[in-house]
Amino acid sequence: MIFISHQEQGAAILAPSIPPTVTPDSLSTNTGSPFNTGSPFKDKLIAALEIPVELTDHKDIDLAYAWQKYKACLKAISTCNSLWGSIEFRQLFDRKPTQADIISVFKGKTQWHLTYSKIFPKLAEYPAMVSWLENSNDKLSDFELWGVEKAVYGFLDLSEWLDNDGVGLRGAGKGKEKEVAKGKAKDKEKEKRKDDKEKEKRKDKGKGREKEMTGGKKKKVRRDK
Repeated sequence: MIFISHQEQGAAILAPSIPPTVTPDSLSTNTGSPFNTGSPFKDKLIAALEIPVELTDHKDIDLAYAWQKYKACLKAISTCNSLWGSIEFRQLFDRKPTQADIISVFKGKTQWHLTYSKIFPKLAEYPAMVSWLENSNDKLSDFELWGVEKAVYGFLDLSEWLDNDGVGLRGAGKGKEKEVAKGKAKDKEKEKRKDDKEKEKRKDKGKGREKEMTGGKKKKVRRDK
């Protein structure tokens, strides 16, 4: 059995579970079925868990497509666990579908562990990459994010990007990458200097107040004498 870690579950936002609209009678495994993976069991999983058929191709077109498959898989696993308590859902299967069953709809077991499960959970700490993968309006350009422009980026690229702490691919886009890295370093240095100055100001204020209090006490002692 394949277990999905808590880190993996947090890597994608899972939409609320929606009860399936399919029933045992509505699911057909004959040639007229809208799902034809070659496995009646997988066809039922796709229908019952409302898995987008376009995401069931085991070949990865690019990283964005693989990311969508990864999120859809996590959602399908969560939905299956939520719906297993319902009578209607249990009637569709002679046993509870395992995580491995659901994963096999999207990707082979070996490739899932070597790529999806190994790399994608780490993106929770890199929102810029998530925005790029999801083609968000505020995403960085290929050059800004990767440091180099390529027709297609693969898991080897993403793994290298993560090993380089998200500042681009090693040795690629040297000029732009160095500028971005230097810019980030300068910003951090400015913030550090600003914090240091504020700390010094607080210390100076504290010393000033201490002197005033000390001076006041000395003057009071002289008057008593």
